[in-house]
Amino acid sequence: MSDPLIVRTVALPISIDLGATFLFSITGAMAAIRRHYDPIGLFVLALACGLGGGLLRDGLFIQTGPPAAMRNGGYMIAVLAGCVVAIVLFRHVERLSKPFLVFDALGTAAYGVVGASKAFEAGLAIPACIFVGVVNAVGSGLIRDVLVREEPLLSKP
Repeated sequence: MSDPLIVRTVALPISIDLGATFLFSITGAMAAIRRHYDPIGLFVLALACGLGGGLLRDGLFIQTGPPAAMRNGGYMIAVLAGCVVAIVLFRHVERLSKPFLVFDALGTAAYGVVGASKAFEAGLAIPACIFVGVVNAVGSGLIRDVLVREEPLLSKP
């Protein structure tokens, strides 16, 4: 009979992390387009938003080697795809009232789950896992808002 206190580790598929990277890249690219950034600025902002939370998670808290974004080229493809989607759909998306907030919320939720899961897999205590999940979730959005000098969405009612 197994001990009910033993928690089995279930690694989340990388697609959830890549999906969060993709969604946050869209929000960064949309913010850049809204501010009339050139293509390089658009990509840099999308890159900072897409990878920011994960780099904080892996580089600052978990520290089990190079961050996942540096070991897997799929993250860069997710950022590029986010840029393309934002550029292609920007005119259509802007007509809707809150698409930016929807992408931001979806990315925040996905990154929160991924951050807590990766922290748990790394052997961190439960409170630390929650903290890493929160930092992972809100890190990318905060980076985006600071870089474009806006009040962070996290602070708005």
